[in-house]
Amino acid sequence: MIFDMEPKSFGEYLKVERELRNISLEEVSQSTKIHVKYLKAIEENEFDLLPAETFIKGFIRSFAKSIGLDENDVILTYEYYQKVLKGGNGLQSPGGGNSWNGSRKLIIIIGVLVTLLIFILILAYYFSNFSVHELNSNIEISINNWTSCSKHIVIFNCVTKITCNINTG
Repeated sequence: MIFDMEPKSFGEYLKVERELRNISLEEVSQSTKIHVKYLKAIEENEFDLLPAETFIKGFIRSFAKSIGLDENDVILTYEYYQKVLKGGNGLQSPGGGNSWNGSRKLIIIIGVLVTLLIFILILAYYFSNFSVHELNSNIEISINNWTSCSKHIVIFNCVTKITCNINTG
């Protein structure tokens, strides 16, 4: 869209177009079913107060249609301003809330990984202290009338000595 005098921002462009048609924000809100606070956020370029980019474009389409502008032209104008802002003049790009969604996902992933790491460390600590205690005591069992003596039985590193006493009388 070509401007005789280019507005400083996309929101200013929509506000000027709305005011030229003598339409209030409340009227736009009633016809679009979009809350006035979101319409004000669009006109004031406070896109971080709005939901995701998809919603922003939907709001802009409805806004444009309600004040008699071509929806596609307005979306192209919005995208133009978005490219200008991303072009490096130091301004925050519209839809700044989307970067928070990416950060939030990263925080969740890191949190899950840290939780798993802590769980694994706790299990490792628990099982490192859990071992079969060695029985270092010798157990002597006397068995009468057994033909072989001094048998050793090994069970879990425990040595058990069996001593036989044979009574012959």
